[in-house]
Amino acid sequence: CGEETYSLKHLPIFNQQSCYHCHGQSQKILGGITVASSIQSMLDGMGTTRNRSIAIGLAGLVILVSSIYFLFVYLVNKPVQLILALAQKLRQGDFTHQVTTNRKDELAHILNRLNMVSSDIGQIFKNFTADSDQLADSSQQLAQISEKLRIEAESSSEESNSVAESTREVSATMNTVAAAMQQTSTNIS
Repeated sequence: CGEETYSLKHLPIFNQQSCYHCHGQSQKILGGITVASSIQSMLDGMGTTRNRSIAIGLAGLVILVSSIYFLFVYLVNKPVQLILALAQKLRQGDFTHQVTTNRKDELAHILNRLNMVSSDIGQIFKNFTADSDQLADSSQQLAQISEKLRIEAESSSEESNSVAESTREVSATMNTVAAAMQQTSTNIS
């Protein structure tokens, strides 16, 4: 009933300098020792060590994955979210929105470029608005000048009609005078 298997190991005891005072220097081996170890105890110890190693490995893996996740969120995801937010503002037509960052990586470079694009497009729209306002003012002035020219043209047309009417009256009077002179000339003759 309780037969247990053992592993035997024979180890020599070598003569060392610290042993010379009792045993002298002539012998190289002073004796030996036999170590008997229970195989079941060794298997239990290996199982415990294996389980401990697996637990430490899993804990290390969880720590590593968590660290990578948090670094990814901080180093990559956060700047990408800022870039996407700025792109969304640009898409909505808000060219005044700027995102600042103190980072020095590629994503910060992209974010800074998007800020410059936003600023440039905003400036283009400001210039366009100013130019369109100036064009509207010029168009209004041109409309006023056109209205003045129309009024003056109507006035000139009325004066021309009046002059033409006067010319017809003068012509009719001249014809009457000429006929009267003809009559007078005939009468004189």
